[in-house]
Amino acid sequence: MISDDRKAFEEWIQKPPYEENTPRYTEKDSWPGQYQSINVQLAWEAWQAGQNLGHAGEN
Repeated sequence: MISDDRKAFEEWIQKPPYEENTPRYTEKDSWPGQYQSINVQLAWEAWQAGQNLGHAGEN
């Protein structure tokens, strides 16, 4: 099952101006669950890091 966060990321990355495909490696591959495109994988990791920052500094 795909998480809501991953679903939101995939919807975002597939839209213009990025228009990236989001196939992932299977459980039988070397990097199961990771995106086959390094650009998409790095964007996903940055997305997750941004989500983990929370709302520091808000009043």
